[in-house]
Amino acid sequence: MAPIVPHGITELKTRLAENRRRISESLDAIETRVNLPQRLKNDFQASPAKWIALAAGTGFAAKKLLPLLFRLARPTLTRSALHTATLTAMPLIADALRQRFLPPSRTLT
Repeated sequence: MAPIVPHGITELKTRLAENRRRISESLDAIETRVNLPQRLKNDFQASPAKWIALAAGTGFAAKKLLPLLFRLARPTLTRSALHTATLTAMPLIADALRQRFLPPSRTLT
């Protein structure tokens, strides 16, 4: 014989299940909003032309501004250190961005 369950307990279980479902959906929405690397990856895959144009514009601006910085820097250790740091960091940053945002089959070699 099936146990006798008062109507109130069944209603509470139904409300509990509904609340659990809503909390789960809310957590998924928050996770999607907070997960910046995944959002950037999805955005890059959806519109790579925008990101390529942004990278080209940034490169153009850096090309125009870095020589100005080198001219303003006194010809001392600071200038050579800035030059060395720039030359060292650019390939490392480009490689990190490729690994982060391009799928393994589309990596540039």
